[in-house]
Amino acid sequence: FTDSEEDPHDAGLGVIAGSIRWITDRLPRPQMQWNQLDLPADGRDPMFHGLGDHPWVYFVHSLHGVPADPAVVAATCEYGGTVNAAFRQGNVFATQFHPEKSGPAGLALLRNFVQLVQQSVVPA
Repeated sequence: FTDSEEDPHDAGLGVIAGSIRWITDRLPRPQMQWNQLDLPADGRDPMFHGLGDHPWVYFVHSLHGVPADPAVVAATCEYGGTVNAAFRQGNVFATQFHPEKSGPAGLALLRNFVQLVQQSVVPA
């Protein structure tokens, strides 16, 4: 992302245009819990193949990405409001949650990542 409310003096890499913003303070921060993803009914990202409509994943965060282009958001969740939980821009895919701590859904997502990378590699 381009910038962050956590440290406004430092610029981000800007791979995805937008800001890192604090999640609500009406609930405990950091959000440190399991939560269900909301995936779009149409245009679902292939990283979520086989995970179902509302997979459970594990979060530990106080901020989330808010892209300049809302179409970059690949998944959301609810935590005192909508939280952007995953992003896709071209060949960049990023999650706000921890796949490595997300049990079967996280393993499936990582498996999908490996398969997608293998499909995109052209043998020399």
